[in-house]
Amino acid sequence: MKKLTKREKEFCRVFAVTGDSVAAALRAGYTDPDECGMRLLPRKEIADEIARNAQNFHAAMKAAAASGLWRLAFGDHSDAIRLCASSERDVFGSRDLDLFGVSEVKATDKGVEMRFFDRVKAIEKLREILGTEDRGASPSGLIEALREGARSLREEDRNGV
Repeated sequence: MKKLTKREKEFCRVFAVTGDSVAAALRAGYTDPDECGMRLLPRKEIADEIARNAQNFHAAMKAAAASGLWRLAFGDHSDAIRLCASSERDVFGSRDLDLFGVSEVKATDKGVEMRFFDRVKAIEKLREILGTEDRGASPSGLIEALREGARSLREEDRNGV
């Protein structure tokens, strides 16, 4: 199998992300992008490299989405709370604040109002992305376990245990 040039590898990388042979050829530096795609795409080594790049791209996107959802689900909101509670002007201009979990900020006559992304929805989406929907206990299973525990405690109270 023929080894790919740097330009061919760049074409494969961009094509795997965009699916656009003209854009990929332009980005790779080819002078005739329309002809280039028709010439490169039928080659087996090009198709194999595109498939490898697409797999890596999708894995990277999945990891990035999971990372963002993890931050939404379990992130710290203390900077947002500090911002709401602060009357100091320097806090409002600070670029050191982590406001990743904030979905909306509104100034009202009563002060600053903030809304946060829904942590439960973030966890649900995270479970979908990671494919753990059927592996762990479902939220309804947890609720049922808590109810059963409460029933047991009530029975123990009634029985004087």
